[in-house]
Amino acid sequence: MSLLDGIILIILLVFAWKGFRNGLVKEVFRIAGLVLAGFVSFQYADLVSQLLKPFLGVPDEFLPYIGFAFLFIFALLAVHIAIFFIDSLIQLLLLSIPNKLLGSFFGLLKSSLFISILLIFFSGFGFPDNGIKQNSLLYKPILKVAPASYDIVARVLPGVKPYKDSVERYISVPD
Repeated sequence: MSLLDGIILIILLVFAWKGFRNGLVKEVFRIAGLVLAGFVSFQYADLVSQLLKPFLGVPDEFLPYIGFAFLFIFALLAVHIAIFFIDSLIQLLLLSIPNKLLGSFFGLLKSSLFISILLIFFSGFGFPDNGIKQNSLLYKPILKVAPASYDIVARVLPGVKPYKDSVERYISVPD
């Protein structure tokens, strides 16, 4: 197991524990929000990067990543504000053990999606390097989570192309 695997595993375990503490209901809303944030970011990063271009003095090859980061952070903030209000309603419910166990499962899903999005994002900056990727047991399986999630959302929404046909042209999944 490589250092990258250790980092991924620690993040997965922390999110699983947080999911257990939060329970299923909150985790479902949070993972839906993360999927939504990732989808919106992947779908509209190119457009937003072009809108931000006049205000930024960066090379064009970094613009999609800046647009992606801007949208991703904005969407996550919006989702967390909504979850805050939903959480106040959920507080009225008693959380049982099955709810907490299922919450830990959704915590794992959420963290794997988040790590996948981060790995794709940082690959544009050459991180991690090929040696680290090749020595990692978890890198390739985790990396596939964000494109697979995007494709699930794309199947549900009419007119949205799969990841390979739309997003991968400017933010590609590394090898």
